[in-house]
Amino acid sequence: MRGRPNLYTRYDAEMGLFPSTTKKVSMVLLAIIAVLAPLSALPLLGFLGNSGWLVLLNKTLIYAIAALGLNLLTGVAGQVSLGHAFFMAVGAYTAVVLGGEAGNTVWGLGLPMWIWLPAAGIVATLVG
Repeated sequence: MRGRPNLYTRYDAEMGLFPSTTKKVSMVLLAIIAVLAPLSALPLLGFLGNSGWLVLLNKTLIYAIAALGLNLLTGVAGQVSLGHAFFMAVGAYTAVVLGGEAGNTVWGLGLPMWIWLPAAGIVATLVG
């Protein structure tokens, strides 16, 4: 067979991955633990003290998200495009303008986060 393989299977074959109720329940519990485990580290952030460490952690996680997006686009999908960096920049600039303080170099409106966070995503979507 040439081209794309036929990926359709029977329902019985799909259910063969989790043959027993115990395996199904254990997979659900494992997924719940994987989601809740990072929350257990939140009390440990109190030792960081000043906000310098939190700013560093925040920027590190932002760059990690950008690197994951680049990895998915170029590594997994095989496309050579840096358009996602533009959308990230548009969203970041919108967030700074809407949520930034008025005395900074970029004129900010000082809106609360629950307003500027979805607005940044919406503006990046509309630009694209």
